Amino acid sequence: PVTIKQMVKLMEEIGELANGLNKSNDKVIVDSVGDVFVVLTNLCQQLNINLTNCVEAAYEEIKDRKGRLVNGILVKEQDLKKE
Repeated sequence: PVTIKQMVKLMEEIGELANGLNKSNDKVIVDSVGDVFVVLTNLCQQLNINLTNCVEAAYEEIKDRKGRLVNGILVKEQDLKKE
C-alpha cells in the first residue's frame, strides 16, 4: 500500500538524518529534519489523521514526566528507580 511506501521513505530520511548527525553536518541535518517532517505530513494525509493533533497528543503524554538526562537521553524517573 501507499502508506508502506511512505514508511519506507520515512526510514530512508531518518537514516540520512542519523548520517548527518554522525558526521556533524549541519546542512544534511537541517535538510533531513525538513524531509522527515514532509514525509510525516504526507503519511498523516494518507492515513487521514492530523499531524498537529499527533504532536499535541505526544506532548500531553510526556509534558509532566520527570527524569534525568543520562548521556543526552531523558531517562524517566520510574526507570531510574530500577537501576
